Amino acid sequence: MKKPWETLADDLRAAKTPRDYSNAYRRLYKVADSHAVEYMEEAGVRVACGDCSFCCYQFVRVLAHEVFAIADYIQTTMTPELRAKVVERLRSYYAETSHLTEEEKDRSETPRACPLLVDGRCSVYPVRPSNCRHFHSLDSSFCEGCIKDPNGWPHTPMHEGLKHVWSDMIHAADYAYFVTGHDQTTYDLAPSCLAALANPAFRRRWTEKKKALLTYDS
Repeated sequence: MKKPWETLADDLRAAKTPRDYSNAYRRLYKVADSHAVEYMEEAGVRVACGDCSFCCYQFVRVLAHEVFAIADYIQTTMTPELRAKVVERLRSYYAETSHLTEEEKDRSETPRACPLLVDGRCSVYPVRPSNCRHFHSLDSSFCEGCIKDPNGWPHTPMHEGLKHVWSDMIHAADYAYFVTGHDQTTYDLAPSCLAALANPAFRRRWTEKKKALLTYDS
């Protein structure tokens, strides 16, 4: 039986179109979601997630394959009205954060909702980044407090077993992209998504096993 990373690697090698690459990403994380649910049921884990969006006030960094999956989802799944709204939110978010240092992005005392958060829900949930998938909390009130004090985020109460389940799947994904020669650079969410949406050349570079160079100049 193939390991998850082997299945993903085979899908990546066979991919021909942008949709093929995005579907490969989604297939792996569909498996990851099912593994996480199965573990939670067996271990009796009860997370406090599902009805709030407090964690969506953290700064998010992404890998190239996550960016292109998000861009494809925005372009092919959203209505024109929602797409325009999300793109405008990405632009505003970038304008407000591009001057911040890396430390200020993580510990800003002025919390900013993720630009992909619309009406309190993630607008790209099926293709949300691995950092978002991995994150969970056993106490929503703690997360609410972190919006006022971002220094608390690293101390969020999480279930160690569930953390390991997600870490294993994320490492499997990263390894598959590594062995197939794809860019493993970390990018900031807003400018990289704007870049991918505006210029197809970035995706072509990535599929050709070059650095995606996802930069955006407003």
